Amino acid sequence: MQSRSRIRLLLLVFFEGTLCAQQTIPSTAPEYPGPVQLHNQAVNSQRLGRFADAESQFREALHAWEQITTPEPVETAVTLNDFGNLLRVQGRFLEAERLLRRAVALEERAEQPVQLDLAYTLNSLGALYCNRNQPTSAIPLLKRGLAIREQTLGSEHPLVASSLSNLADALLLLDKTVEAETLYRRALKILDATAEHPTLAALTNYKLAEMYSHKRRARAGNLLEAEAFYRQSLTAWDRAPERNHPQVGLSLCGLAEIYLTQQRYAEAEPLLKQALEIQEQALGSTHPQVARVLLDYASVLRKQHLRREAASMEERAKNIIKASDRSEQMSGAVDVGMLHRPH
Repeated sequence: MQSRSRIRLLLLVFFEGTLCAQQTIPSTAPEYPGPVQLHNQAVNSQRLGRFADAESQFREALHAWEQITTPEPVETAVTLNDFGNLLRVQGRFLEAERLLRRAVALEERAEQPVQLDLAYTLNSLGALYCNRNQPTSAIPLLKRGLAIREQTLGSEHPLVASSLSNLADALLLLDKTVEAETLYRRALKILDATAEHPTLAALTNYKLAEMYSHKRRARAGNLLEAEAFYRQSLTAWDRAPERNHPQVGLSLCGLAEIYLTQQRYAEAEPLLKQALEIQEQALGSTHPQVARVLLDYASVLRKQHLRREAASMEERAKNIIKASDRSEQMSGAVDVGMLHRPH
């Protein structure tokens, strides 16, 4: 897989973490109102795109869980998983891995193993290894999570689609495109049958669009396939609650790049303008993903002979990339979700 496509896949597994971490804790732990309330506040903040607030609230929730004497409540693992996913999205992999492994250990030693929660955390940990471009470490975890979900929920459940999509991500990083596409299409078939999880459908359509966009030189029809999947992704986002999530920006950029290839500059520009607004609001004006949008936007402007505006965007992107190269931010990435955790 070429480096650009690999980065785009990593971006996908990256941003998905902010979606699949959105799991409120229901009234299964009424004796722990403090940490449950803090956790759910963090989830709400994350849904609204207030990631800094979400991090602070997750930390408070985790601290509240840790004040409870033994035995440690198994619900602690929910906060560990969701907080770990948020840190993973920020590229803080070591801290995220510690939290996720702690969640797995807690779920595995529970008196009555919470199998579906364990599968959820295994998926999160597998996605983290995909973020770090370690698919061989991710695959056993993702396969284990998939097996738990299929055995518990049946093969046509939307959570199974989520696991299939995550496993396909790891296979694609190993350039196993045929196997990955088969899993993506199986996941999309499940989602199309229910139409209840537009966010997951949007993400899966995006992944297929990226695959066909990458393969476009092999067959002319692949470009049309890619455009169709990007459009389906954006249509699904219109039905989803997170219309301003960074992943929406990736779908907009993907479609804009198709238009750029087809010299449809007037159609590409408004998509990139919208993508830039979404990414800046959700990620901040100095995030590496903002730089990528700026570079695409500059390309469209240059094609329309707007050289001064293009140069300004290119300079801004260059400064962002230079700063990010000196930081520990990841080089790009996203997981799958908006599915409430079944209990």
